[in-house]
Amino acid sequence: EVAAQTADVIRERVMAWAKMPFTYGNSRPVSNVVVVGMSPRYEIYGIDFGWGMGHSVIGGPGSKLDGKIKSFPGKSGNGSIDLQ
Repeated sequence: EVAAQTADVIRERVMAWAKMPFTYGNSRPVSNVVVVGMSPRYEIYGIDFGWGMGHSVIGGPGSKLDGKIKSFPGKSGNGSIDLQ
């Protein structure tokens, strides 16, 4: 339940992870699964770290799986979508 995720609960989980850290490995992903992530509130092209505005979206090794597709609000706006 989302409402149960208080600051104390999250802090407790983080402290437990710090004592015994783990990551999810590159094991073979489960087939026939759809995962939705990201948010249209994250303006992928609206961020400037001092190097100029972004011109494309590229992912790291976690994006290199057969059948994985990422979508972002398109750079050109007007309801466009960029796919990776």
